[in-house]
Amino acid sequence: MAYLSGNVVRFDVSFTSTSTGAAVDPTTVTFAYQVNNGAYTTPVTYTSATTPAVGVIARLSAGNYEVWVNTTGITGQLTGEWISTGTGAASVVDTITVGSATGSGATFGDLIEKVYRRVMGGIRERIVQINQTGGIGSADVTIPVTGAQVAGITPGVILSIDLEVLYVTGWTASTATTGTATVIRGYLGSIPSAHANSALCYINPRYSRYDIGVAINDDLRSLSSPTNGLFRVGVAQLTYNPVFAGYDLGALPDNFIDVIEVRYRIAPPYRTFPAIKSWKVVRWQQNSTDPVFPSGKGIILREAGWPGLPIYVTYTAPFLKLVSQSDSLLNTPTSNDESPPYNGYSTVTVPNLTSTMLDLPPLGAEIDLTLPREISRNFLESQPDPRKAQDVPAGSVAGSVNALINRRMQRISEEADRLARQYTKVRGW
Repeated sequence: MAYLSGNVVRFDVSFTSTSTGAAVDPTTVTFAYQVNNGAYTTPVTYTSATTPAVGVIARLSAGNYEVWVNTTGITGQLTGEWISTGTGAASVVDTITVGSATGSGATFGDLIEKVYRRVMGGIRERIVQINQTGGIGSADVTIPVTGAQVAGITPGVILSIDLEVLYVTGWTASTATTGTATVIRGYLGSIPSAHANSALCYINPRYSRYDIGVAINDDLRSLSSPTNGLFRVGVAQLTYNPVFAGYDLGALPDNFIDVIEVRYRIAPPYRTFPAIKSWKVVRWQQNSTDPVFPSGKGIILREAGWPGLPIYVTYTAPFLKLVSQSDSLLNTPTSNDESPPYNGYSTVTVPNLTSTMLDLPPLGAEIDLTLPREISRNFLESQPDPRKAQDVPAGSVAGSVNALINRRMQRISEEADRLARQYTKVRGW
């Protein structure tokens, strides 16, 4: 496991016998780490130390080892790998986010790792790494990999790399720790993409990063439904013309939920923005728009503004999805909008969720990922769950997430109340 203590990450590992479960000391124990999927450092090897330190592997007790890594100047994902040989031969990988930027919990990658840590509950999976200088491209179908657990790769297994899932159709072993997998790219709907050298490859993962990402985006759509009362807020600017009562709302997203406020600027020197309290939003179905409202949506004002000066239309809209692991949940790329404004955005990012909502998408994803497991355990074609029925009765898996469901509902209610206090709608006619 990996633990952060001040500016030092403590990596520890336990080696046990697969036959007896007793702690064992391997013939050799080495450790190396990488930052943000970069190159691994030169491995350090255990000699005889009993006190852990930075760059020194210590044997704490039979089969238990620890080493420290100084994280000063490191921001992002720190991955440590233990490799042992001989007795207790194994490869163990632990990942932790350090620093203040990437690890702030606001990026897509941060959310995915948060969900993964929670749903796995400390269970470790079989992992190998890409073994090709310069990494692999999005069209490569032969993937060289390395790691002590390459023996787990056979035709028919699934590899998960970043946000892509690959199906293995062939395997050629080179040595006991290296080989080449022939794969089908973009399996299960994922998108083929390039991956860096030494990127982690999860063998038959319980939850792939791709599936977790889909669950997070599904929850974002759910959160911004009118029933839940959550939304992102935007402001569009129009110019008041006393000749017109109706204005096209092409500066608003096509799927905007509602208009909650309309204000206008008055001439200098006063700096007041009076509210227009009477308006009506009009929408047309596709292919039935009027040329006066080319975007298919407009607003009709029943009160006057100030000629030639701006009118500010505050609106609510669904949350934007996340695409790349670097996408921020707070300020999301405009290119992620599936229903962009008719007139386009003027900036490269738009405000999405608020900082107080960051816990909601992972919470919903945990629920969505856990509930289907109850379905799979009831299949008659196979027996995926070897435990006895009396140990885990039917319904136990689904019932285990009830506390999470209640917690999610409570948090949604809290955030909806917060938005209601911040944005009180002035009703139109």
